[in-house]
Amino acid sequence: MKNSFILILIFLLSNCSSTPNIAGSNYIWTNYKSTFRSIEVNNLKINQVIVEDLKCNNKERHIIELNGIINYDTSLIVEKILSEINSKYRCFYKSSPIVTVVTLNSKGGLLADGYRMGEIFKKYGVHAKITNNQVCMSSCSMAFIGAKFRSMNGNAKLMVHSPYRRTGYRTIECIKNDQANKLKKYYISMLGENTGSTLYDRTMKYCNASDGWTINKDAADLFGITTSQ
Repeated sequence: MKNSFILILIFLLSNCSSTPNIAGSNYIWTNYKSTFRSIEVNNLKINQVIVEDLKCNNKERHIIELNGIINYDTSLIVEKILSEINSKYRCFYKSSPIVTVVTLNSKGGLLADGYRMGEIFKKYGVHAKITNNQVCMSSCSMAFIGAKFRSMNGNAKLMVHSPYRRTGYRTIECIKNDQANKLKKYYISMLGENTGSTLYDRTMKYCNASDGWTINKDAADLFGITTSQ
């Protein structure tokens, strides 16, 4: 009877103390408190997570997890959440605001939606993270490089390829010159002349629906795509 009681107690405690993984990763938030909201739109899920942070005046901060295909609604949802965090839940260390973290796990979406996300990340000065087991591909990479701070952890992967449109079930057409120029200007505006031009060169070498220039954390650091924070 005593052993049965101990087993039941262990089972209950393990269920009560379970901490979810970061969306798309096998890492967890070590100071996880709760999931404030979880939004699902088609193949996209966005979580607003609260973690304990003793550096913050209110002892907690809000983090956004993006997991799935970037679509037309992504930028609208993320901007609304970022605006709400800034106005109501922003972490302040004394009088200094702390940037909001957004984790990314996405195999892409439409290029225009990636541009919009990148502009929003720049506007709100977010810290975009790709962590262990996560991938950020295609339009997700557009969003990632728009962030003020960019980091990768563990075996995270970032992948870029030349944008294209489908002309048939198994055929694609690569972007034309005007679209290519827009992409190059975007890279340079977000990363500077040298890094932006290098990334554009690597991007345009791959016009493929399933392949691209794929790099890990150390390569991203070396090419200057990630930042020091």
